[in-house]
Amino acid sequence: MKLNFNRVLPNGIEVTSSPIVALVSVIFLSFPLLLWKMSFSESNWAILILTPTALLLFLAFRDVLMPIFEDRVKVELRPKYTKSAFLIAKCKANIFSIFFAIVMLPILALLATSNLVLVLLSLLALCFATNLLTLLLLPIVQKYYTKPYADWNVLIVSSIASTVLFLPILAGLYLNHLSTLSSCSGFSDLVDGISAFGLGRIEANLGSLIRALEVIDCMFARLFNGLGGFIMLLYSIYLAAIAFVVAEASALVTNYTKRLITTYYEMRQSRLD
Repeated sequence: MKLNFNRVLPNGIEVTSSPIVALVSVIFLSFPLLLWKMSFSESNWAILILTPTALLLFLAFRDVLMPIFEDRVKVELRPKYTKSAFLIAKCKANIFSIFFAIVMLPILALLATSNLVLVLLSLLALCFATNLLTLLLLPIVQKYYTKPYADWNVLIVSSIASTVLFLPILAGLYLNHLSTLSSCSGFSDLVDGISAFGLGRIEANLGSLIRALEVIDCMFARLFNGLGGFIMLLYSIYLAAIAFVVAEASALVTNYTKRLITTYYEMRQSRLD
């Protein structure tokens, strides 16, 4: 079967091909995180760099969630009650989207601070694969589901599929990292890390927090030698959760980017007409 990467609108306009949209979405999501990685150790104000990422996550999640809530209002309520219910649905979508952004942003920010280059590259590849799969599945699933539910189902399926595909790669990289960390010196490093975080020094910043978390990771790695099988199981679950979170965020951004591009082409065509 030949894969067609070109997206064609109902009015015949051919928009950007799926690989390019997938790549642009990766850049949208990762560029502020890259700036954060380069500057978080310099100042606490570096956290403001993540504002575009937080806004993007909020808008992308709301873009998928709000049509679902509005559609349920149409189905569940009689027409004379839908006006106030639509307002409630919009408020619910905004609240859920804010909560989603608040939860996702710290996870992505902490992942971006990793010094494991291969892990970061693998996560970028995971994002691209998820984005591409999302764009390929959307026109297929939309033949069977109405739009809001098609988008939601595709986001979940593409995220799970990409997670399963990349989990062995991430597991191998992280378990190798645990093996190299298993010689860490122990509680003295942990105490120093906590002190550096700010319990002992007022001038501590976000960089100190990250270093303290690295020390805790080092302590956890000491268990690897004695409890290798158990640690491997825990880390597999942990990595699956991380991979799914990253894939889901990337898929949402891709879906939102695709809609923005489609809207732009439709507006341009309407002006030409």
